[in-house]
Amino acid sequence: MDVNLIPSALRSKAIDKYLLEENTKREETFGGPKVLLLGASDSGKSTFLKQLRLLYTEGFTDHERKDFKIQIITGLLAVCLRVIDELEDWAKDCYSGLILFATQGVVTANGLDPEIISSIEAFWSDPVVKEKYQSLSSVIPHNTYMYFNMINSIGTKEYLPSNDDILNLRTVTQTIQHHTFFVNDLHYNFYDVSGLKYHRKRWLPYFHDATVLMFIVNMDGYRMTMSEDGKTNRMKDSIDLFKSCVNHEFLKNAGIILFFNKHDLFLKSLESYPVTDYFPGYNGKANDPTAVVAYFKKKFQQQLENENRSLVTHRTCCTDQKLMKTVIHSIMVTRIAGNMENML
Repeated sequence: MDVNLIPSALRSKAIDKYLLEENTKREETFGGPKVLLLGASDSGKSTFLKQLRLLYTEGFTDHERKDFKIQIITGLLAVCLRVIDELEDWAKDCYSGLILFATQGVVTANGLDPEIISSIEAFWSDPVVKEKYQSLSSVIPHNTYMYFNMINSIGTKEYLPSNDDILNLRTVTQTIQHHTFFVNDLHYNFYDVSGLKYHRKRWLPYFHDATVLMFIVNMDGYRMTMSEDGKTNRMKDSIDLFKSCVNHEFLKNAGIILFFNKHDLFLKSLESYPVTDYFPGYNGKANDPTAVVAYFKKKFQQQLENENRSLVTHRTCCTDQKLMKTVIHSIMVTRIAGNMENML
């Protein structure tokens, strides 16, 4: 199918339709469980899939790692611009060269010129920049600081991202992605779809015949607003989204696994951002993570129209390889393959 011959306004829908038809053919060929990976934007779905690739495939090729390198550098430059935009005019003038490259320069896998690396290094060592960066923590990817600290390595031609570097990189899903993993004689068909609000209407065709719904929640989102509108609380949006998915006619017989993800960030936020500031109905201990998780688990459980339907939950940090290896093995081998009859 030559999608370039289709008018641009219809191209995205045409691509999705084509992918759905092709993926249906693949499912018929491979069989096995059909798993929907759903959740709001920035919940960690793509990172979960990266973990699956590291566990059940040969991992990432050097070509892919070079692409990730470009994404890392491009993301750093975008954060630079976001922070600089918050500075006073006199401070902005200090970074005119960095602004020029970030807005007009071309990033390649060959890295950055030494002068740009020095500019980013100076930028990150500026106390005023650090203060502004902290104030923007709810809208800037939390792990960006890691890449700033590595700029002398990342900017070189020789650098290739490690597995940890790739897992910590936020990857925004723009299209429906189908991944097949062969585990213990079973082909698992995973579907990852964009969590951006304006993309969610494209999910429906993939609900049909799903075996399992894996819904990922950004636990740290209890204190944040959605990037799409800057108003809606992310946790409340996740709860509403979960309700609309699990009760859909196509998914009423699907098993449900709920991931309370970014648990590490959630624990840190509890120390400074009381849950009651965002959810006045919470009456448990202010900084007790177990009580807070139980509160939110109950909220998600209450969204199920069928009160007898089971809800399996996991607290996760999708960037933690050791933890996720244990969690994923439990899910893939025990719950889906071994105890499917108990989940449906």
